[in-house]
Amino acid sequence: MISFRITAKSKKSRARLGTITTPHGIVQTPSFVGVATQGTIKALDVRQTEKVGTQLLIANTYHLHLRPGENIIKRAGGIHQYTGIKKPLMTDSGGFQVFSLGFGKDFGTGKILKEKADAQIKHGDQPQHVKITEQGVAFKSYIDGSPVFLGPKESIRIQEKIGA
Repeated sequence: MISFRITAKSKKSRARLGTITTPHGIVQTPSFVGVATQGTIKALDVRQTEKVGTQLLIANTYHLHLRPGENIIKRAGGIHQYTGIKKPLMTDSGGFQVFSLGFGKDFGTGKILKEKADAQIKHGDQPQHVKITEQGVAFKSYIDGSPVFLGPKESIRIQEKIGA
């Protein structure tokens, strides 16, 4: 079970301190969240993440889905067993990658829209590498070009299998 408790509130602003309790540990907020896109922080091993005080990591559902795959992670006992991380680990929906690897690929954009790219994009422009519907988004894997469909149900199913 996951719970959140406010432990202190500012009298001057809406700032507050809190505690998130998870089955994998406690996180004091606000907290630095380490980015472990594929289940590991680049250039740091598990011991080093402890040393720098990382309380919480975030991994990416889309990237883990493509490689190694949620079924492999599930067979290993979940993301914590697979990675050796013994602290809270959360996953995102994978939705941003749909933008950056689909629309972004077509229009030369990324996390930050540049003026040149902005001038090239017209209202109503549709990307070639992604098809957006009410159910989700269809696009191709950046690894092998295979078709991928990601909607809310698929994202939740993947995250449940990962065990985040």
